[in-house]
Amino acid sequence: MPHAAFVLLLTLLLPVALAAEPVPFELHYITRFNNLQADAVRILKPLPGPSGWQFTTSIDLKLLNASLSRIVERSEFEWQEARPLSRRYEFTQSGMGSRQRTLVFDDAHVVFTNNETSGEHALTEPTYDVLNMMLALSHGVKANQPVLEFTVAERSELNLHRYEVIGPERLQLAIGSFDSIHVRRVRAPGDVRETDLWFSALSTDVLLKLVQQEPGGDALSMELRDGNVAGEAVSVLQAPSEGLATEPLPAGAGAAAAAGGATPATASPSPAR
Repeated sequence: MPHAAFVLLLTLLLPVALAAEPVPFELHYITRFNNLQADAVRILKPLPGPSGWQFTTSIDLKLLNASLSRIVERSEFEWQEARPLSRRYEFTQSGMGSRQRTLVFDDAHVVFTNNETSGEHALTEPTYDVLNMMLALSHGVKANQPVLEFTVAERSELNLHRYEVIGPERLQLAIGSFDSIHVRRVRAPGDVRETDLWFSALSTDVLLKLVQQEPGGDALSMELRDGNVAGEAVSVLQAPSEGLATEPLPAGAGAAAAAGGATPATASPSPAR
């Protein structure tokens, strides 16, 4: 293994207390909604200053090489006390279903603008946007928490998101085999939508796969195609051959539960829908 890749693996395997901040990455995905295919990108990078970060996702839906819709989401936040502290979130959809919305956070309020509508909510507890919540989730998984709950500002509302760690799983993708941690979103009784996520067991900030099932049979999926983590190719995260020793995976809690949803006009790289 090249020296740089070996150093990266050592970094990713450090205890949580020594690796409190996220790991920068640029990840590319094949995204499918029923028979439509799109390209999605997730980029996490530090901003100038001691604790600023930016998380950007984009998805391009094309038909016969013509762009139908493009969605870009951007979250800016500070990393404090091993969690993201939200500052600003932007959502822009161009082409089919064009719209915009923003969220601006301070320590006590979040101000939302949704097209022509605006308002605010008082904040009494840590509150995330739909992007940096994924980092809070991945770091909770890294800390072996079997059930995680987050208050999330989305559109013009504050909603409670709950996730359950199902457990370790060997995941086979087109680009290779990965040791993963399977997580499922838990929804209210009667909501039969399902969202399942698989994070890398070596670097839980890296989302390997997402599958989202709608009650009517529609399905949205994202699968890692290529990219880099801390400047190294994602291949360094692949599982070793069968029979070789692997790093122990976090234990998870067990029961299945229902989860998120998306529609063709709102399908987004954020699995929090």
